[in-house]
Amino acid sequence: MDNFKLIYRILRFLNETMKSEEFDHKHFNGGHFSASGAEWAAVLEMLADSGYIKGVELDRAADGHVEISLSRPRITIEGLEYLHGNEFMLKASAEAKGISTVAKSS
Repeated sequence: MDNFKLIYRILRFLNETMKSEEFDHKHFNGGHFSASGAEWAAVLEMLADSGYIKGVELDRAADGHVEISLSRPRITIEGLEYLHGNEFMLKASAEAKGISTVAKSS
């Protein structure tokens, strides 16, 4: 999966979970997001290191194995800003594609 799509989907999921008191641990895993274990760990690490999410700890072993510990993962203000910016870009991209399609058919 494209890492930017995965990042967007994770942030969107965490944004939606803010509305409930219980965190859905069952659906917060690589399989639910169609990501391999290595890809899931790498993206979570990037999101945490960038300050976009909290409540996720990663521990890398010498052999490369990654242990992920979750303590109520949540999106941060920086994550919300990233999500909002990308939603705007997705809408602008869709509108630009629509304009391009109309221009080609004229």
